[in-house]
Amino acid sequence: MEEPETLAEITALHQRIAELEQMIAHLMIERRRAEDALHRMNAELEQRVQERTLELARANKALQAEIYQRQEKEQEWRESEHRLQTLFDKVDDFLFVFDVDGHILHSNPVVWRRLGYVPEALQNMHMLNIYPPDQQHEALDAIVAMISGQSAVCTIPLQTSDGTLIPVQTRVTHGNWDNRDVFFSISRDISDLKQAQEALEQANQQLKHSVDELTQRNHDITLLNEMGDKIHFCESLDDAYTIVEHIVAQLFPNQSGALYMSLSRGEMSLVARWGPHPPGQRVVTPHHCPVVQGHHLHLINDPQSAQRCHLCPIDRSISAGAVPYACVPLVAHGETMGVLHLRNGPHLPQSVRDLWEHLAVTTARKLALELSNLHLRERLRNQAVRDPLTGLFNRRYLDETLKRELQRAHRHAHPVGVIMLDIDHFKQFNDTYGHDGGDTLLRALGSALQTQTRGEDIVCRYGGEEFTLILPGATLEQTYRRAEQLLTLIRNLQVQHDGHPLRSITASLGVAIFPEHGATDEAVVKAADCALYLAKTRGRDQIVVAGLME
Repeated sequence: MEEPETLAEITALHQRIAELEQMIAHLMIERRRAEDALHRMNAELEQRVQERTLELARANKALQAEIYQRQEKEQEWRESEHRLQTLFDKVDDFLFVFDVDGHILHSNPVVWRRLGYVPEALQNMHMLNIYPPDQQHEALDAIVAMISGQSAVCTIPLQTSDGTLIPVQTRVTHGNWDNRDVFFSISRDISDLKQAQEALEQANQQLKHSVDELTQRNHDITLLNEMGDKIHFCESLDDAYTIVEHIVAQLFPNQSGALYMSLSRGEMSLVARWGPHPPGQRVVTPHHCPVVQGHHLHLINDPQSAQRCHLCPIDRSISAGAVPYACVPLVAHGETMGVLHLRNGPHLPQSVRDLWEHLAVTTARKLALELSNLHLRERLRNQAVRDPLTGLFNRRYLDETLKRELQRAHRHAHPVGVIMLDIDHFKQFNDTYGHDGGDTLLRALGSALQTQTRGEDIVCRYGGEEFTLILPGATLEQTYRRAEQLLTLIRNLQVQHDGHPLRSITASLGVAIFPEHGATDEAVVKAADCALYLAKTRGRDQIVVAGLME
């Protein structure tokens, strides 16, 4: 080192050294500050590193959890895909997956097997092509309606590759397939259901037919019972025939017919007819209708047949095999008492014809029963109120009827004429010609008296050779004139017995009037009987009026 040359240099050097020391001290301070700042920064960095490390650890843990969850989801998805594919492969329904444009993306083996398509042929085929061509527009509307929720199912059939139709019930829903918006179509074969429905419909039709048939039978039975009840209360067969016309026309609507009842010698007479075209023949003989000869139903299957009943007109408009005509016997006690003739029967299946035939036979049986009972009642009633020898009413009928006639006459202030008639010397007549001759005379006189009376008059055999005539509404003058007519009739009566004429007879007559000669039935008959007795005592063959007997 060189020695300082001067003090100034030394002083300057000391000053320079002091400055250097001061600079070094300042640098040391700055260094300490820098070191402190560095320490703080290191501490903060370490703190941030620790915090970031914790954050990274947490993030890593969360990521690991997310990765695990995603792996689980992927496994679940794979399992779901497997289950779905298994479902597609094993389900018995027709399954389709198609895109928003309607192209088929996937289908199951049932589709391939039953519709007759290979998978490649179905790929990208339009969904509508699996439906019948004439129903594809309807199928499109149905699919849109199901997708929009307006409809749940549709029943348009699927069409196989060879054109066969398979009845199905289809549902369409929206979903996701391979991350694509798609639609799932599930179609279930309802052939068995269709068959069951058809069987059910057929059963319902049969049930309805049975119910309708039962209803019709009940209606027919009601009408038959109504007819029976009304006939039961009839007073005469003529009244019953009017009821038959009304009821049978309802039993066989829009059809024509007639009822023939037995006369003598096997002939039958028209007693009732109905419908638009009833037969006009008044009398039927065995030659006209086979039923008259026997007891069996006669159906005319062919109106042109030579075996047809003569009651049936030839109708060329009706084909053979129809059953437009039938003659049904009315059989009672083993005898044919009548014939029910029906025409314009049903041109329908055999089952309907059978019902028609059954109703015809049932109606004929009902008619036979009711009319035979009425005939029996009428005969018993006649036996009870008519004289068996002359056919005139008997005294019992006179006693019952005269009371009613006098009550009616009293209500309306009308007179009633009474004539008592007795054959003169009838005992001598019987002694001469015998009782058979006397009976012949009584029958002839009874018939003659009936020809000389009005419909409202009542002619009775009072007893023995004595007769009574009741003339409702007749005045004394009218009754007397009638007695004169009877007196002349009896004088001129000519009777044959065993081929020989019987001698002429005369009669005595007594005349009385209600209420002039009696206010009761007993009184007026007694008055006429007393007048008759007086006519006998005065010499017979004359008329005596009650009240003029002095």
